[in-house]
Amino acid sequence: MNRIFRTNVFKILPMSLNTANNRQLHTSPSFNSLLKGLGGSSSGSNNQGGIGAQSNRMSDGQDIFEVQIHLVRPHFMPNYLGETKRFVELFNDKNSGAELFGSFTCEIGQQDEAIHIWRFRGGYQAYQKHYHLYRSDAELLSYRQKRNEMLRSRRNQLCLRFTFWPELAPRTGEHIYEMRSYNLRPGNLLEWGNYWANGMRIRGEDNEAVCGLFSHIGEQHQVHHLWCYNDLAHRDEVRDLAWHHPAWADTVRKTVALVDTMSCRVLKATPFSPLQ
Repeated sequence: MNRIFRTNVFKILPMSLNTANNRQLHTSPSFNSLLKGLGGSSSGSNNQGGIGAQSNRMSDGQDIFEVQIHLVRPHFMPNYLGETKRFVELFNDKNSGAELFGSFTCEIGQQDEAIHIWRFRGGYQAYQKHYHLYRSDAELLSYRQKRNEMLRSRRNQLCLRFTFWPELAPRTGEHIYEMRSYNLRPGNLLEWGNYWANGMRIRGEDNEAVCGLFSHIGEQHQVHHLWCYNDLAHRDEVRDLAWHHPAWADTVRKTVALVDTMSCRVLKATPFSPLQ
């Protein structure tokens, strides 16, 4: 089990775990508040309800996060990054409500990939204001046309933030980032949040945890965890130390049964990213 997360992409095989133990929800104070209003019960999977009900337990919904993934034509990458920097400046000048949280290129994983994470304070009302500007402003439309000529493909996703992850903050210095994306089996978001709320007591002790998001519009039942390390050697050291904590091994054992597939990317911050 120790090395199951070392693989870049894998398919979870069926596991013969004790169903009662695997499905039992913890009753930690950090998570009990998320269960409030869920029919008065804090255990069992029969109370999970639909994905909307689960998302209400996981996030306060105050901010919306847009995850943009662009596959860039290789010879255009320098120009693309320059245009994206200008794009960020345009959004700031036009008071669009879009706040760049992090901007990266993929170093290990899908090559020539750029990932941008935008934050919209004020929920969907703030996002709608941005969307209208993005689709109607002549200067932004011109940028989009120029940018799209440099891309092979693009996709996006609107996400909410897990409230039990640390507060978001810019980072300075030189780091690498790891984005671990999990495709959950439908109906398991609440359990995932329960187990990870406890797991973050261990992984949250240091400064590696950056942000935990789950999809709300776009590809469903998907979770993204963003971590920060000094380098790959530091990543390896931190992850190995976590396995010495019995509670971390328990978190992995219980959450792996909820996952269908997962992927892992190592990212490098762009020069204009607030996360460095």
